Amino acid sequence: MSGETTKRAGLRDVGGSFSPLRMFHGALFAVSSVPFVFRHPRLLAWSVVPMLVQVALFAGLLLLAWPLTAAIAHLGPEPGHWYSFVGGLLFVLTAVGVVLLSLVLSLMLGSVVCDPFYDVLSQETEALLLGRPASKRATLGKVLKGIVNEFLSLPWRLVMFALVAGPLWLLSLTGFMAVVTVPLTLAWTWMFVALSGMGRSLARHDVRRRTRFRIIFSNPGVALGFGGAGWLLSHLPLTSPFLVVGGTRLHLSLAAWDRLPSELPEADKALLRAGVQ
Repeated sequence: MSGETTKRAGLRDVGGSFSPLRMFHGALFAVSSVPFVFRHPRLLAWSVVPMLVQVALFAGLLLLAWPLTAAIAHLGPEPGHWYSFVGGLLFVLTAVGVVLLSLVLSLMLGSVVCDPFYDVLSQETEALLLGRPASKRATLGKVLKGIVNEFLSLPWRLVMFALVAGPLWLLSLTGFMAVVTVPLTLAWTWMFVALSGMGRSLARHDVRRRTRFRIIFSNPGVALGFGGAGWLLSHLPLTSPFLVVGGTRLHLSLAAWDRLPSELPEADKALLRAGVQ
């Protein structure tokens, strides 16, 4: 068992400044979490409820916000003008904004509603990588504290997201700025998807909310890669638990190579690094 765990736990140093290679490795952490969960029935069992909740939240938010697309498109010119394409462009840009907002909100709300399940998923993922029970075990008190903390941090994350995404979305409605603002909005969204994916593991290790934000932006390449792949996965039904598992593995990788503040023992860091060439 220990030899198998050591081989599986060889986590590369993927943190640091931006590079396409770090983006690639970050995306791998998100994508490879899918087969990782299916290889371990206990992880899959704890994923069922969060999967259903995530789908319900995303669908509900999308239905609530979708009428906004028609309202914005109605602001465009009447058919017949040479610039009548603006109405269709407004519809597309608003639709993209509604999907992005619904996705981010469903991830954030899901982190509160499903906190106990995500906590166990993160805990069991860490145990599998280390080959022993995780040092930060879930208790009733910690579960309740986690729910409260996630609920209190939700407004802060929403404000931080809206401070940048809101102005970018408004600029995109001008049409000619969309070529710049749409990629920037996507990149900003990906950073918050990475924050949501890693958030459960960081919270279990008592990393403060503001520190979590700094961790993400001090490792931009891997965060963008993880968030971009996670964002694509999030459009598919039943995928939210995979982000928690992938985010836990990414957090442990960054901790093993001292890319973030961590109380992880040196012996555990060495185990997580074992087998890396």
